[in-house]
Amino acid sequence: MEPYDFFQNPERTSHKHYEALRAFYLEGYNATDAAEKFGLSPNYFKKLRFEFKNKLKAGIYPFFSASKPGPKNRSTGKNTVEYVV
Repeated sequence: MEPYDFFQNPERTSHKHYEALRAFYLEGYNATDAAEKFGLSPNYFKKLRFEFKNKLKAGIYPFFSASKPGPKNRSTGKNTVEYVV
């Protein structure tokens, strides 16, 4: 897949939702056109916009969740995982 195609033809549901909202809020698409472009019904897109705005107001980041870093130190003792071949 080419980078252009990745952005123009999102396959995953969350990516479609993101791109539809982006088209509506940033690119000037009206709600009906944004929904249609990404295969959503106008009523579902209305619901999606409502939930998106409410999550933002509540301080919830709706897309691109932060990754959780793994442990910094071993949780087992040095001698517990000893393996000799």
